Amino acid sequence: MFRRLTAVLCVAGAAIVLWASSPAILPWFSRWLDVGERPVKADYVIVLLGDEQTRPFVAAALVKEG
Repeated sequence: MFRRLTAVLCVAGAAIVLWASSPAILPWFSRWLDVGERPVKADYVIVLLGDEQTRPFVAAALVKEG
């Protein structure tokens, strides 16, 4: 029982620290996820998991564009 309580408190503490530091962390993620540039030519296109109705078509369009 003590281990479970300790684990829950550690997870809750980590969540609070991440939430409190989000103003410092989120700008870094926004720079890392910037999509403001056009895609460059690539040899391969990998379709990751997600919406099966649109992702393959977007990948095919990227391949056609070159």
